Amino acid sequence: MLGFRLFLHAMRMILSNFPAAIRISLPALPCAAVFALMQQRAIQIGGLVPDRAGRWKFDLDAMGGGFASAYVAAFLVFGIVMLWVAVGWHRYILCEEGPSAFGPPWAGKAIWRYFVASFVFAIYMILWAIVFVILAAILAYILSDILPPNLLALFITAFIGVPLAIISYRASPVLPSAALGERMRVRDSIRATAGANGSFVVLSVISILASMALAMPAPILAQMSTPLGLVWEIATTWITALAAVSILTTIYGHFIEKRDLNV
Repeated sequence: MLGFRLFLHAMRMILSNFPAAIRISLPALPCAAVFALMQQRAIQIGGLVPDRAGRWKFDLDAMGGGFASAYVAAFLVFGIVMLWVAVGWHRYILCEEGPSAFGPPWAGKAIWRYFVASFVFAIYMILWAIVFVILAAILAYILSDILPPNLLALFITAFIGVPLAIISYRASPVLPSAALGERMRVRDSIRATAGANGSFVVLSVISILASMALAMPAPILAQMSTPLGLVWEIATTWITALAAVSILTTIYGHFIEKRDLNV
């Protein structure tokens, strides 16, 4: 039940602080709109094309040098603004540092620390991903003559995804810690979240299902009206990002600061 309570607390955190959530995330909304428009344009001109697995890939020749440069610049600006918003939300919930009318306070040092912590976190997760991909390849080779292809694909996906989800949540307190200006090593984060593996599996499953539910109306709305589909895409991007940051804040508050979940 802890995994469900963590998710529920994170969602209630947004709803009970909704006006502040709007003000804190305000700088990200125009950036998300511009980036979404550029994505739509890239798809129209063939610069973003789906492969057989449904993943989007760049076609730089179709996109053109000028548009590709603008797309990368928009992506970088959006990334910086999202770091600013994430730090602002962490600090608002955990330190009660209120936002202004047009966004969170600019905390340059905290944003830089958050960027460094995010980079370290990403490297840490990439190393673990390499380990599990190698093990999965060995298992796939062994089981290829035993399991049917669909079942084998499901097994390999779970074999890689479940432990990576657990590790990512257990290491995640380093991010809110950086936003607060407190130094925390990954090993300290892993130690503080010991014994919660099952809860983090439940949390990851609920989060994935919620994200899928939000994404389902997007193609239908886009067929009805392109502007309507774009608005939905921007809204779901905002909700998903804020929910993810709220989950990290909840994990930090519960496991590091020993706060009650009250749900």
